Amino acid sequence: MPPRGGPIKGGEQVGSWVVERPIAQGGMGRVLLVRHAVTGRQGALKLLLTDGEEDETTKARFRREVEVLGSLEHPAVVGLLDAGERRGEPFLVMEYASGENLENLLAKGPVMARGQALVEFALLADGLRHAHEEGIHHRDIKAENVVMGADGHCMLVDFGVALQQGASRLTNAGHVMGTFTYLAPEVLEGGERDPASTDIYALGQLLCEVLQGKLLFRDDEGRNARQRYVALIDAKGTPLDPGEELPERVRAIVRKATEPEPDDRYRSMAELVVALRAELTDDELEQLDQRLAGTQQRGGSIAAPTRPVRSRLPLVAVLSLVLFGLLACGTGSLLGAGAVLVAIVWR
Repeated sequence: MPPRGGPIKGGEQVGSWVVERPIAQGGMGRVLLVRHAVTGRQGALKLLLTDGEEDETTKARFRREVEVLGSLEHPAVVGLLDAGERRGEPFLVMEYASGENLENLLAKGPVMARGQALVEFALLADGLRHAHEEGIHHRDIKAENVVMGADGHCMLVDFGVALQQGASRLTNAGHVMGTFTYLAPEVLEGGERDPASTDIYALGQLLCEVLQGKLLFRDDEGRNARQRYVALIDAKGTPLDPGEELPERVRAIVRKATEPEPDDRYRSMAELVVALRAELTDDELEQLDQRLAGTQQRGGSIAAPTRPVRSRLPLVAVLSLVLFGLLACGTGSLLGAGAVLVAIVWR
């Protein structure tokens, strides 16, 4: 019997998927580019990393990610294509979000203009609004977990530490999930925290980074962990500001999303969506709404078109002839037929 887990090579088949090459490895899983054996569609296969040791908490968290992705459907959130087991270890297959993550891109400099940033973050915020309304909080929003494709469109990935409302927590008491530099001040200080509000803070910080064109709060190798911790709390003691060269209303959005006091932030991700949409031009709004409606490509396939608007003119012409033919039947019949005509035409 082959070992549980174990190395995986190009050409190996996992379920209905054929492995092509590695994409990334980190956290609790390795990610590989795969192609469906029948349809040829590409996907990103995530395999659990356990190093041969049983770790039920890690497996439960992995299964949680499958449940989370399976319950979400949004153009800004990577979709689930398949899930199963390979040699006793769970795997999942996500949409392949081709491109590069914002962490790598921002390390090189600015990645997008202000208008594009507002459109992309309105879409990301709407994806998180959808998740929050489903009782799911990401809890690890950061530049590394947003992938930007060659077309400039962004997608949120990695719900591995997401928390579902009503689900048991999969962390030890006092243990904080998330990435240190993106944590909200109240989390850093060990206080009470609302996962929706901390998602808002992290997305606000990421928007600030994109607008500034650089990563914030990078670790200083010259300081120890305690010094970095104190410096980060101090830096997050005031709202973040993307810079005076930006319009005041855009700066105000970032400041409100990153207020140190949770009660001073947007009350919900839906409020942040409204604020971002208010700063878009008519053309940008149209572009955003088209993507939200699923009229653009996603994951290599085109969503079903919206229901066509059928012209009523031919129907009106035919029924008008019928109505004209009823003139000989008297006024009562004429009124009745007219009522039928109106009802059918405007149904």
